[in-house]
Amino acid sequence: MSVALTQMAPPRIQVDRGEGFVTRTIWPAGLRHVRGAILIVLCLYACFMFLTIYYAVQSLEQSRNPGEIWIIGLIFMTALTTLTVLGTGYQASAGKSSITVGPSDVIIRFSGFFGSSSVHWLRDEITDISARVQHSAYEVGPRFMFVGALRRMYVLSFMTVPNFRMRLLDTLFLNRDEATWLADALRRELELPKRDVER
Repeated sequence: MSVALTQMAPPRIQVDRGEGFVTRTIWPAGLRHVRGAILIVLCLYACFMFLTIYYAVQSLEQSRNPGEIWIIGLIFMTALTTLTVLGTGYQASAGKSSITVGPSDVIIRFSGFFGSSSVHWLRDEITDISARVQHSAYEVGPRFMFVGALRRMYVLSFMTVPNFRMRLLDTLFLNRDEATWLADALRRELELPKRDVER
């Protein structure tokens, strides 16, 4: 029997049913999911700051001009760290998505640190949906390269005609239960074969 039929929706997933459609809203994960990742980023930044300043001081003590490269490096790393911390924190606290399955189409909407977007398919265009493990922190995307460092995350993988695979919900910090529940519920509504989590 389908997991969607035997289990209630995970706490952060809201299900709304209307006249001929079903919308599942995935609410923000919360900062608790990324506190460790943000700490890693700040620790790396502190190490970089220490080494850069140490290099500059040693160069001055040896009467050598350290040049401007260390200042440029500090500015660049400060900007990158700030963007990563703010982006990761905002995405965890405010990033959300909704999946609407209608009589003829499927619409997935996203909102987060970099704005809003959506993906639209006809029902017949989707041939498979599966939950997949994020094997590497870098698979989350270059904007949030550190967020997967401390916890395994999952995405939904959509296979559409003609044999095109797209991974979605990759910055929502889905856990195994949430991803598998979503994939199973969507497969049932679209009458697709049941699948296990893909590695």
